[in-house]
Amino acid sequence: RSIENTFIEANNSKILYTVSIGLACLLDKNITSKMLLKNADAALYKAKENGRNRIEIFTT
Repeated sequence: RSIENTFIEANNSKILYTVSIGLACLLDKNITSKMLLKNADAALYKAKENGRNRIEIFTT
């Protein structure tokens, strides 16, 4: 909420913004960095699909 309530001023205008974040955890030693990034990306798209401005955690 703190990001959502913050703005940037540019050219005498207020710019509001939000952030969507996708998280993935490395719990299995057999997961490669490529797989970890793919999982985080999937969580990011889920955050965007579920209304943006949120954090989603990848779960199997």
